[in-house]
Amino acid sequence: MRVVAFIPARGGSKRIPRKNLVRLASLPLIQHTIRCARQAEPHVPDPWRYVVSTEDAEIAAFVRDFDRPVGREVSEIEVHHRPPHLATDDAQIEDAIAHWAETAGDSWDAMVLLQPTSPLRRPETIRACLDSMGAGSAMATKDVDCFDHLKREAWSQSFDSGCVYAFKRSHWERHRCRYSDATVCVPIDRFEAWEIDDPLDLVVAEALLAARDAG
Repeated sequence: MRVVAFIPARGGSKRIPRKNLVRLASLPLIQHTIRCARQAEPHVPDPWRYVVSTEDAEIAAFVRDFDRPVGREVSEIEVHHRPPHLATDDAQIEDAIAHWAETAGDSWDAMVLLQPTSPLRRPETIRACLDSMGAGSAMATKDVDCFDHLKREAWSQSFDSGCVYAFKRSHWERHRCRYSDATVCVPIDRFEAWEIDDPLDLVVAEALLAARDAG
């Protein structure tokens, strides 16, 4: 199965300027996400395709110079240059995916969508979402009952951790959305679901990482 790891990383952000390049435990947020995806990728049979979607020259330059795992053949990280109107506060991630799919998105069977604002995700969660998506889609959530919420008209973002989404190309071509009312929910804990939205979130994430590393 040909998997695309799609990482949306626009340059603009209000609460934390240049958020995707802000450091957490000495690494930029986007680097946490790329490294986690590399760890989740099986060595065989098909190498994943890595796409960072951005309008920002600094982010593009950073990912092009990103370090590779020692002693392992891995795919280059592709930079998808999205137009400025798809990098505004109101632009949807689906719009960026659609632009990539229409301009460069050939040769793929499934996608894992990984936002840099979830730097505490685990590689096994990415694999679990891929394994759970079946012919459709799966998402990581801190609410184990989110399937029922997905089927309601009043969808609440509180059930959407933003951590990992996985979907088949056929699902995307039918729905043009990362999830649907048939999405499988993969439960995660509050540690992994932590999102970086404001400066306090960074402080808490640093403490969570320190606690994990301390055993």
